Amino acid sequence: MDRRQSDRSDLNLLPMMNLVSLLIPLLLMGTQLVALSSIDIAQPAAAPTPGPVSDDFHLVVRIEPEGFFVDGAEDVLGEASLHLACEERCTDKDDWPHDELVQRLVEVKEAHPAETRVMVIPDSRVTYQVIVRTLDATRARKAHGEWQELFPEASIGSR
Repeated sequence: MDRRQSDRSDLNLLPMMNLVSLLIPLLLMGTQLVALSSIDIAQPAAAPTPGPVSDDFHLVVRIEPEGFFVDGAEDVLGEASLHLACEERCTDKDDWPHDELVQRLVEVKEAHPAETRVMVIPDSRVTYQVIVRTLDATRARKAHGEWQELFPEASIGSR
């Protein structure tokens, strides 16, 4: 009877160990295939700001379903809040007037060359692609084959 009990208690762990030894390298290789991307939306606090920055200047670009609202540059834009409306309803990421926004931001940058900050406030109904494209539009533009820096310290806010 002792012989039967000893035969039943012997477990063959070799197949399980072979499986684990094959799975570990596969799992490690699989982690390299998953790439995550991120958007740098603010300059680190420890880095110095490049030049004098006035505390009175607060440029804000609001993304609404009707278009863009640019606030904080009354001296350049001529009005407290500039509305850059879509031609029709803003539904697709290409419907928002990004080109017109860039032109207005170039005007603001020419009037305030030392400023580097902009706050982008998206509406909750605006898609992620529109937010990313707007952040790109506020940072730089390509003119005559070269990149011109606009407001590289972009941050995202909420209402």
